[in-house]
Amino acid sequence: MQFGKDVRQRELFEQLARWAPQRLGTELSTHHETMLALAGSERDVFSRDTFDPGHFTASAFVLSPDRRRLLLIFHRKLKMWLQPGGHIEPTDRDLVEAARREVKEETGLDEVSLEDPMFDIDVHRIPAFGESPAHLHHDVRCVMVASRLEVQAGDDVSDARWFNIQTVASRTNQLADGFGTDGSVRRVAARLLATYPKRVT
Repeated sequence: MQFGKDVRQRELFEQLARWAPQRLGTELSTHHETMLALAGSERDVFSRDTFDPGHFTASAFVLSPDRRRLLLIFHRKLKMWLQPGGHIEPTDRDLVEAARREVKEETGLDEVSLEDPMFDIDVHRIPAFGESPAHLHHDVRCVMVASRLEVQAGDDVSDARWFNIQTVASRTNQLADGFGTDGSVRRVAARLLATYPKRVT
């Protein structure tokens, strides 16, 4: 394999190589193949300026302390309720730290415990915005648990709220204020219900 200069890239490749998406169906297996190829390339895969074929991002599905609710933020550009997350900065030690930083910046939560460093993966298209052309985000998604319910939306998001996990998993249109979420968030919510049935129902 030919890796870029960033040591985090090799670590991500090895983590993806150990992951077993085949148990989760065709969609995640396709994402896995795409992300493994990108992680094993010579590209600067963490740079937000790598538009072809895109770059890696990190996000977190944050559960409430009782694991019954899921924290979502309202994304201003995409006009949807989504999990906190975003680009990976050079100062982030790894993707979990990047996700943890994004959670703090977007929701104010600074005390979250890691439950699963790679619970889900997703490759999705980001539309052109400003000087940035349309490109793909290769998102690595962890699960974290909050120590408290008090949240405060950051400067980059319009709102941050707790939602019942069952509602997120089953509602196909609106979640709040006339806006919904996307299929991958519903997929993760359904997996959370299946993974922690005694704790999130």
